[in-house]
Amino acid sequence: MPAREWLAMFITKKSAVELGYILKHVPGYEFSLDEFDDRLRFQKTVYLLQAFGINMGYEFAWILRGPYCTLAAHDGYDLRDVYDSIPTGGKVFKSGSANKAFKKFCRYVGNKSTRDLEIAAYLHFYKLTEDWDEARIKEAVAGCREEFTRGMVDRVWCDMRQAELV
Repeated sequence: MPAREWLAMFITKKSAVELGYILKHVPGYEFSLDEFDDRLRFQKTVYLLQAFGINMGYEFAWILRGPYCTLAAHDGYDLRDVYDSIPTGGKVFKSGSANKAFKKFCRYVGNKSTRDLEIAAYLHFYKLTEDWDEARIKEAVAGCREEFTRGMVDRVWCDMRQAELV
C-alpha cells in the first residue's frame, strides 16, 4: 500500500505517523516510552536522525538532559497508540540522498547504548550552538553528568567523526 494511502488510515497526527514509519525501519530500534531511559533514547534518536540530515521539522532546545523537543515528545506519545499498526515495507524515503543519509544514520545508531546516544546528542548540539573548539566541547560534555567520563566522550567523538557528524 503506498505511504499516502496508509497514512490516511490514521487519526494520529501526520508527523507522528511519519516518524513512526521511519523508526520502524531502524534496525533493532524498539519503540517504547514506558521508562525514563526509553523516553531519553527516543529523544536522542530523533535528534540524531535530524543531525544526519533527515529534517523532520523538530526544533530542539537544551534542557537538563541535553537536546529536547516538546513536539517530538508529543508525537511520541501520539505514536504509542498506532505504532504497531504502521507498516514496515518499502523504501523509507523517495529521495536517494535521504535514503543514503538514513542508512548512514542506521549504521551509526545501530548498537549504541542510550548513554552513547545522549553523549552524541550533547556533543552535536554544542558543536552547532557554541563557538568552541573540540577540547572545550568535550570538556563541557564530560562535565554535564557525573557518569560521563572523558574516555566515553572521546570515544563517542571519534565515532561521530567517522560518521562525519563533527
